[in-house]
Parts: sequence; structure tokens; C-alpha cells
Amino acid sequence: PRPEPPQLGEAHKSLHREVVLVVEDETVVRSLVIEVLVGLGYRTLEAGDGAAALRILESDQRIDLLVTDIGLPVMNGRQLYDAAERTRPGLKVIFMTGYAENAMVSTGMLPPGTEMITKPFSMEKLARKISRILGAQDFADCGGAVRHGRGPRRPVARTARSAQGSAIGRKAARPSARARSGCA
Repeated sequence: PRPEPPQLGEAHKSLHREVVLVVEDETVVRSLVIEVLVGLGYRTLEAGDGAAALRILESDQRIDLLVTDIGLPVMNGRQLYDAAERTRPGLKVIFMTGYAENAMVSTGMLPPGTEMITKPFSMEKLARKISRILGAQDFADCGGAVRHGRGPRRPVARTARSAQGSAIGRKAARPSARARSGCA
């Protein structure tokens, strides 16, 4: 018998309802990533190209993490990252790519301090990477109070394998100014 694929569970869930901007021109891939992230308690924003993503990045919308495909039409993921750095310095980013990691690093496509995940990837691997990156996020600047603990969570019943069978895109509602600051 084959071993069970890794499960998406408590270790992958959002601690602070972080906002992830997913930029992917392939609708099925974008929808699947969003479905999994919403199921893990993240709030999501989505864009199908770099121009739409840049409009979101230039807004006052809270964004804790940018997950972007490298191979976007017109404005690629690296160009999007460079533009985002001007308005949101230090924004955490995960690049999704179909190219080998070594090729990305050697060509200078991958900026220092950023993360990358190579397609195809399991949803568990992406969730683990996002959880690791955002798990260290500091919310101490919330009116002097440090936020501790977890709120109620809805269970995630899908495994990385079964989640690939359906993809439903969802958009998050625009949060309040306090939520955009990371203190909601």
C-alpha cells in the first residue's frame, strides 16, 4: 500500500488571518491555491496578471504575503516584485515557477531573501512554506498589545491530493483600516 499524502492540518493554519495576494494567470492553479488558503484561515486577494496585482499592491489593502507566478504575461513576477518593493519594502514573497530553482538563482530572477516553489507542487508543501514564512510575523505593534492564541478554526478535511480535484475562486472582503495594519 502507498503511504498517505501529507495532510493539511493545524500546523498549516493561519494564526492571525493573514492576507495573501495570489497572482497566477492560470485560473485553475490560482483558484486551487486560494481554495486551500481560505480553508486554512487565510484571507486572500487574487490577480490574474501583474497589472491587476500592481493595482492591489499600490492600494492601502493589507497584504502580508505575495505569492506570484514568475511567468506572467506582460509584467513577469520578478518585475511585479521590484515594483512592489517601491511601495511595500520588505513584503514577503514566494515565487511559483515551472523552472528549476538553480536556473532561477543563476539568472538573477530570484531576489535575495525571497522564497521559491517549483511547479508542480503539493498544496501541503505550499501551505508549509507559507506557514513558516508568516509564522514569524510580528504583531507586537498593535496598540501595544501582543496577540496570542488562536481563534476558532474550521477544520480542513481535504488532503493535498483531494484538494486538487476541485477549484473554486473566492475573493476576500475589504478589511477595515485596523485589519489592514495587521492588528485585526
